[in-house]
Amino acid sequence: MEGSDLNWINAQSERLKNLKEKYHLVILTLDYVNDIEMTKKCIEHAKKYNFIPMTTKDITLNSIN
Repeated sequence: MEGSDLNWINAQSERLKNLKEKYHLVILTLDYVNDIEMTKKCIEHAKKYNFIPMTTKDITLNSIN
């Protein structure tokens, strides 16, 4: 992830973080990734905002980690 995509993701994450804090919400993330390094990055990003990370490489979503 880089450039404008990453900027958009970070902006949305900040918005969700603010809502999480204001309303005491639980925020889950779900990322479709089939590369272990990208999976790690997605999990790190979610944890940075205190979100609960979930990932899958199964496009049908029959399996979520």
